[in-house]
Amino acid sequence: MILPYKGVVPTIDPSVYVAEGAIVTGDVTIGAQSSVWFHTVIRGDVAPTIIGERVNIQDQSMLHQSPHSPLMIEDDVTIGHQAMLHSAIIRKQALIGMGSTILDGAEIGEGAFIGAGSLVPPGKVIPPGTLAFGRPAKVVRPLNETDKKEMARIRREYVEKGQYYKSLQQQTATRNKDQFLSLLLILKHLLLKLLPCLWLPMGVGHRCDRNGRKQRFAYKSGGANRACE
Repeated sequence: MILPYKGVVPTIDPSVYVAEGAIVTGDVTIGAQSSVWFHTVIRGDVAPTIIGERVNIQDQSMLHQSPHSPLMIEDDVTIGHQAMLHSAIIRKQALIGMGSTILDGAEIGEGAFIGAGSLVPPGKVIPPGTLAFGRPAKVVRPLNETDKKEMARIRREYVEKGQYYKSLQQQTATRNKDQFLSLLLILKHLLLKLLPCLWLPMGVGHRCDRNGRKQRFAYKSGGANRACE
């Protein structure tokens, strides 16, 4: 669901997939081929939220801001299921693990990996290319090639999945439109068929016989006109 907030409407690239049940409202910008998955909430009703290209924001995540503190997510970022981001900066190609919380002023460096369930406290800076984990999150080690390949796989597959679901969404919209137009044509046909059976000026009535042919008849003043039987 895409909603305005005080006259500000989200700016969403036409290629973005926004799943049914997700809510995006207010001052939110989302770049090309990104995806917002089921029951995610992105509220831009306090400060801007800027989301880059090919970003995947997975199911049940929550994105919000504090006054004068935008939430910024650069290109090719993965936000895992049920993550919570608040007025933070997520640099490109970073991954935020499932159930993690990133608080105001925190900065996740380029290509960094935040382990599942972690808490990154306000103002904390996670260096680029590192794995951080814990509550509060601490740097554990540099990422290796296996980590980087897995992160790239997730990014790639979510772009593909998002575009696939987007095509299903468009097919459903087209099908619903066609069904609506078909219904209008049926109603038009019925209306044209019933028009001969409508009332005529006072003093002359008509009715339809069993074959649908109109029959005129006279009636006394004050008498009721007859409809088709």
